[in-house]
Amino acid sequence: MIIEAVASGSATTRSDLSTLLKLSPSTVSVRVQALLENNVLREAGAGKSKGGRRPQVLETAGTPSTFAAIDMGGAHVRFGVFDTQGNLLASWEASLDLSLPPRDVLSSALDSLTGADLDVDLDATLRGISLGVPAPVNQELQRIDVGARMAGWTHFPIREWMESHIDVPVAVENDANLMALGEARHHPEIERSITVKAGAAIGSGIVVDGKIYHGASGMAGDISHVRSHRSTDRPCGCGNIGCLETIASGVALVERARANGMSITSLPELVARAHEGDSAATTLIRDAGRALGEVLCSVVGFANPNALFVGGRLSTLEIFIASIRSELYGGCHPLVTRNLLISQATLGADAGIYGGFELIRDTVFHLPDLIH
Repeated sequence: MIIEAVASGSATTRSDLSTLLKLSPSTVSVRVQALLENNVLREAGAGKSKGGRRPQVLETAGTPSTFAAIDMGGAHVRFGVFDTQGNLLASWEASLDLSLPPRDVLSSALDSLTGADLDVDLDATLRGISLGVPAPVNQELQRIDVGARMAGWTHFPIREWMESHIDVPVAVENDANLMALGEARHHPEIERSITVKAGAAIGSGIVVDGKIYHGASGMAGDISHVRSHRSTDRPCGCGNIGCLETIASGVALVERARANGMSITSLPELVARAHEGDSAATTLIRDAGRALGEVLCSVVGFANPNALFVGGRLSTLEIFIASIRSELYGGCHPLVTRNLLISQATLGADAGIYGGFELIRDTVFHLPDLIH
């Protein structure tokens, strides 16, 4: 556990280790000395004094480690490479076509990662990869069992296929859950949070005490298929009628905009129109925020979180956040919203890759129960 704690950056001195692992200073000292003598750890110089003698900073010996996060959206994929302490070393985006066979999509993603022009040597340092996908993930088998937007991926062995082609551990997770984990770890003072991803699709993730809450079947937070009275006759890809997805997702908004005579082809265009003050675009996005806020009233009232973060492309519009906030204040008990933080996701477009880093680092170092 000492090696894992130092490698993860959660403890950098003997005193930190004693506090984190709840071990006596003498026990930590003996174990650290043995690791130093075996060249597993090394002392990197004196750290900052907290009163008294400056402590020796500990780090792992040998080659530094890196972790990669791949966050797939509806039409793009975002990459991030991190060091062990969570510093983002590089990030970039590429286009994505989820209608292609999963082998083709994953091959392209791995090629983009391994072929990137980076300042670090991934061949020598890469310890693991996380993959975020816009569908519920079977946590035990690390695959998609049901996915309206990723039908061709059903039961495809994502983790096994990737690990056979990259030879490092892989962790697969729902994209909204990764965004939620990234935001939650960025705000360690917040114990319970819900993060909504409002982009081409609608999703959300729940984090309690630094861990993703998946529910019994991995569907916790999947609000996109909750029925909304604002959409009584719109068919959804899941097979039901009137789902929130059919009126509040980016795909639905673009369809409605075009039906209303607007000459747009994508959500970024619609959002840009709203930023410019276009009244038709603003009305559509305000209505979507109200529909989402109405559904979130039940979610927030039941879960009673400390914070609600909203990410995704629609969250860049204050009118969207304000509409959600208005519905929550009007539809929830005052005790639920009195101390509730309602805010745009602070990590922006990088929230998913930060969450992916946290997930794969925890997976590689077996840290979920140790540092959280």
